[in-house]
Amino acid sequence: MELRLWFLCLQAILGIRSGRLEIKAMKNRAQFWGLALIVLIYVMILFWLDSRNNVFLGIYESAHLLVYIVLLSACSYIIRFCRWNWLLKKAGHRFDFGKGLLGYLAGFTFTSTPGKVGELLRIRYFSVLAVPSWVVVSAFIYERMLDLVVILILCGFALVTFQGRIQVLSFVIFIVLGIVFMVRNPM
Repeated sequence: MELRLWFLCLQAILGIRSGRLEIKAMKNRAQFWGLALIVLIYVMILFWLDSRNNVFLGIYESAHLLVYIVLLSACSYIIRFCRWNWLLKKAGHRFDFGKGLLGYLAGFTFTSTPGKVGELLRIRYFSVLAVPSWVVVSAFIYERMLDLVVILILCGFALVTFQGRIQVLSFVIFIVLGIVFMVRNPM
């Protein structure tokens, strides 16, 4: 059921009708207000459910920390976009920084899909900026490989506490170096 829901949401956002992709913008007010109503209903249900659990009470106690968390997240997204921008420039594609940033951030809409495949929604936004889909997919794969390297390095730090850590740490280092070698020397 959840997979079907994701598929329906993806169809609605991409504008897929009977197997064809029709890119449409939210042009009329009825669509905008319909979306606003759905968001409002979602937030109301969220607060109604929270009234029983009191999860949001902790937000008031740590509200001063939320500012720092938002700033760190924004810095993270900007740094990641700069890396994305660098990758696309290396591929020979230049575009407006602001439009590229918006397209990149819009790609996080479906980031919770398995393997973050939903981020390939960026193909739609970067095609308007004259970036071919194969370049966007290549940059996506590069980012996932880099994420894997970072996760393996973090795992290597965690292995210090385990018995038999030399063998496992050696394996992790071997995998990381293999991935870095493949990225640096494509076939």
